[in-house]
Amino acid sequence: QEVQLRVEVDGNFDFLTDADYKPFITTDGQKVLSLAERAFMAYSKILLQPDTTTADIEKWITKLDLIISQHPDYIYLPYFKAKLLIRIGQNELAIKALKPFLKLKTSDFWVWELLGDATADDKKQFAFYCKAMLCHAKDEMKIALREKMMDELIEYQQHSEAKAEWQKIVDTRTNNGWTIPQKIIDIEHENWFVSCKPTKQIDSFYKQYSAEAEASAGFELKTIDVFITHINTEKKVVNFVTSNEQLGFFKFKGKLNFGCHSVLTIETEDLADNGFAKVMRWQMRTDTENFEGVFFVHFAGVVHKSKSGFAIVDRVFVPATCLQSISNGTIIAGVAVKSYDRSKERWGWTAIDVQLQNG
Repeated sequence: QEVQLRVEVDGNFDFLTDADYKPFITTDGQKVLSLAERAFMAYSKILLQPDTTTADIEKWITKLDLIISQHPDYIYLPYFKAKLLIRIGQNELAIKALKPFLKLKTSDFWVWELLGDATADDKKQFAFYCKAMLCHAKDEMKIALREKMMDELIEYQQHSEAKAEWQKIVDTRTNNGWTIPQKIIDIEHENWFVSCKPTKQIDSFYKQYSAEAEASAGFELKTIDVFITHINTEKKVVNFVTSNEQLGFFKFKGKLNFGCHSVLTIETEDLADNGFAKVMRWQMRTDTENFEGVFFVHFAGVVHKSKSGFAIVDRVFVPATCLQSISNGTIIAGVAVKSYDRSKERWGWTAIDVQLQNG
């Protein structure tokens, strides 16, 4: 089928209709790439085969450039353009083509891997591969990258890390019934392999190179302190507010090491107009006393409930749920967090912890 497509199409897609250029929605609400985009991707894959001439690839890249300019929403085409450029040795142009795509796919390992493949600088290449290894994906999908990373680790004499990756390679291949290459088998008998133990902190090692990879990829990151206002575990979205009262959110994968009402320092690019933050790293702050008056306040005062059961105490909104067993005239103290009143379009403080005070 690929040979037939190559012969019959030969880079000419004039047979596509206007409707073919539009994505469509399935009956279960899933958005599917347009027929045109899928055809361009398939043809690009065909041209990556060893028997393709440089002239044929250059001819298709010229057409790809026009397609990409006319259809910027076809986000995967720059990726295939980069692979084709690497195929003909145009690595610098490949990196340039990849960078806009990388902004959209920072969590996909194969983008960082391709950046590493295109990079001549050994240190940058190593950093890109390390960044790729940190991206979440099934072990079966990352097997080629893992084998490549193991070779790099051996070259850099990071033997404990290399042995850990060797074990993962063997386990993945064994569990899937795949052949273990002789090169992998031979490593088991090398002196360095016999004399070291595999590390259990491989991700910590890779994280040392994240900042270098991001800087080399052209990310201009800012460090921002944020207060977590809500976590949607189903949709994997974290909402926050910054110290200058800007609302934002970011998406996450896996498990979080923080909860709601935590203070984080995040590394991100500028927030999008809708508040989206492409967070590269975060660190939970333990010095929360430094954020008194910024993200939370301590308050105290006398309770005077409204008819609805809430109260305003020391300029803090105290929800009725916090006052169910507390009578009017009682002195309370507590902690309040920064909150936004959408109906009044202003910031204020909402109590999250209330305690009775003597006297």
